[in-house]
Amino acid sequence: MERIILLILISLSELALSQGFNHHWLIGSQWVNTVPKGRVFIDSTSFSFLTEFRDMAFMGTDGSISDAEGNFLMSSNGVWIANANNDTMLNGTGLNPGSEVNTWPNGLILPYANVFLPFPGDTTKYALIHHSAEFNGQWYYMPEIFLTVIDINLDNGLGGVIQKNTSLIQGAFNTGIGTCKHANGRDWWIVFQRFNR
Repeated sequence: MERIILLILISLSELALSQGFNHHWLIGSQWVNTVPKGRVFIDSTSFSFLTEFRDMAFMGTDGSISDAEGNFLMSSNGVWIANANNDTMLNGTGLNPGSEVNTWPNGLILPYANVFLPFPGDTTKYALIHHSAEFNGQWYYMPEIFLTVIDINLDNGLGGVIQKNTSLIQGAFNTGIGTCKHANGRDWWIVFQRFNR
């Protein structure tokens, strides 16, 4: 059995994630912006599917977040961050330093390679936990887990990156980042797996 490493416990206010942070899910792997992509809106009583045209495609890495009221804020494909207008966020390029971003400039092919969370104790900031990959000739492995911080008040409310690619931990990890809400209803665990090949 592979060992699981617990990375971070993020403390949030008691009501922080009881609302609509995950109401919008963006889908679509075609990087050409003239090809339609999809958006799924989900709330506690219904869901709807919309077709839209946007630049960001998701080849494997797919993360998005809404505010507490369910209004879409941003998304990332592991290469860059898009704002609520689906345009490049202020300072939102240059995620995940490494060779694989250059290999896959239209979106990393890694599944579950980033996750957005509201920033602890500050409703204007959001954390993006993410990783890139390296190829050792046989397998992909992740040598580093990064933190990028977004201030949603910048650029007239469309947000801007204020801290990018801060190394949280180094080692060799499998692809995938998961989150699990703590039993106290406030905190979140961020988990990932050690690379064992």
